[in-house]
Amino acid sequence: MRSPSMMLNYHQGRDAMQYAKSIAALLICGASAFFSSVTLGFEINPCLRVLVYNPNYLDADSIRFWNACRWSSALKDIKNGKYFKGTVHEHMTNFSIDEYKGTGFLVTVAQRSASEKNRDLKFNFMAEKSWKKPGSASEHNTYAIMFGSWWNDDPLMYSWGQGRDFIGGLDSIKQQFDPKTHLYACGVAKCWLQAKDHLGWNSHYGTLQHLHFMTSQPARVGESVRVAETTRLALVWIKFAYSVATGDRKADSQLTTLDEKQLNLPSIALNYDLKDPANAKVRTLFARPQAGNAELRNIRTPDVALGSILHILQDSFSPAHTCRKEQYVDGEHFAVLTQVYNFNEQVHSVDGELDHSLNDRFPGWLLTYARNRQHVYGNDPILVGRWMIEAVDRKTEWKDVEGYLRATIFRQQSNVIGDNSACIGKRAVNPVI
Repeated sequence: MRSPSMMLNYHQGRDAMQYAKSIAALLICGASAFFSSVTLGFEINPCLRVLVYNPNYLDADSIRFWNACRWSSALKDIKNGKYFKGTVHEHMTNFSIDEYKGTGFLVTVAQRSASEKNRDLKFNFMAEKSWKKPGSASEHNTYAIMFGSWWNDDPLMYSWGQGRDFIGGLDSIKQQFDPKTHLYACGVAKCWLQAKDHLGWNSHYGTLQHLHFMTSQPARVGESVRVAETTRLALVWIKFAYSVATGDRKADSQLTTLDEKQLNLPSIALNYDLKDPANAKVRTLFARPQAGNAELRNIRTPDVALGSILHILQDSFSPAHTCRKEQYVDGEHFAVLTQVYNFNEQVHSVDGELDHSLNDRFPGWLLTYARNRQHVYGNDPILVGRWMIEAVDRKTEWKDVEGYLRATIFRQQSNVIGDNSACIGKRAVNPVI
C-alpha cells in the first residue's frame, strides 16, 4: 500500500528552515488557540503520529526529526517540546483497535521478560498496512480511524494536509477560534463563510456540540433533560456514521439536504464551495478533497466515520464534558451519566476555561488500563469502542447497537446514587490540600 497522502511532509535544508519560520510565525501568534480549551474533548495532537507506550506513562513522538511543528519557538517549552497536547484520543482509539485485534502494546509487553517490561514501545499509525480480523471481510486502515477520531475536532480536516497545506490548515484552525473572526475558511481555498454556515464553527459553538457529547441547552431545562437530549442527538449522528462505517451507506452516495437537516449539519456544499449541492457526497464529509482521488477517498471514508463514533464515546467520558458517577449495574462497576455540560456556560464561569483544559488530559482509568490491562469501569470507551469495531465488521443491526450503547456508555444515573457523590476523575483547579 502506498504511503498515505495525508502524512506530514518533512523538508530538508533551506526548505525545512523556511517551513520552520512560517509555522513559528503562525503559532507565535496563536499557539494556544490551535487546540485551546474550546469544545475539543480529550486532547489530540496531529503533530505527533507515533504513539509511545510504557506501563508507567503514555506519550507520543514525531515520525521523523524534520517535523515542521518541531521548529516553533512558541511551542518548544510546552510539554517538553511536545508542541500542543497529549494524544489522548489516539491512545484510546489504538487500545480499542488492539483489544479487537488481540495485538498491540499490552499483548507485546505481556510477552516480555521482567527486565524488559518498562522499555518504551512505539507505533507509527500512519505506516501500518491495511488489516482485517480473521473471519471478517471488512478491511481497515488504522490511520483513517485515527483521522476519524480527529474529525469531530477538525471536521473540515485542516490538519490532514502536508507542507504548506498543513501550515495553512493550522492557520485556519487558529482563525476559527479567534473571537475577532467574522468570516471562516472553508474546506477549500478562496472560500469564506459566516459562522452559522461554517461546519467547524458549529462543531464547537453551534448546532453540533453533541459531537463532543456536550449540550447547547441552558441549565434551566434540567440535568436529566440535557443528558437525554445530548444522548439522542449523539445517537442520531452515530446511526448515520455507523451506516457509513458498515458500507450500507456508500461513500459516493449523495449527501442530501434531508441528511443535513436530520444531522444538524450546515450546507456541506457551501463548506466546500460546490456550485451544485448534488455534488456533495458522503465522502465530501469524511475524506478531504485534497487527500487523493475519489477511489482513495471512498476507501478511507468508512474508517473515518468509525473514528468519529469513537470520538463521541471517548468525549462522553471526559470530566470536562460530563459528570459520571460510580454505580454497580448488573454486578459490573460502571460510571453512569449524571450531567452534560454546556461549554458556553462553562467557560464563562470562574476558571471555566482552565477547568475544561485541565480535565481533558489523560484520565486515571486510562492510565490504570495502560498499566495492567484492567478496566476500572465496565462501560469505558475502550471496551465500548472495541465492541463498536466488531459490530461494524459483523454488520450488527442498528437496534442492537443502539440498545447496547444506551445500556453501557450512555447509561444514565439511577436514583440509588446520592447527590453528594463525586464525579469520577474530576481534577480541581484549586485543590484543597
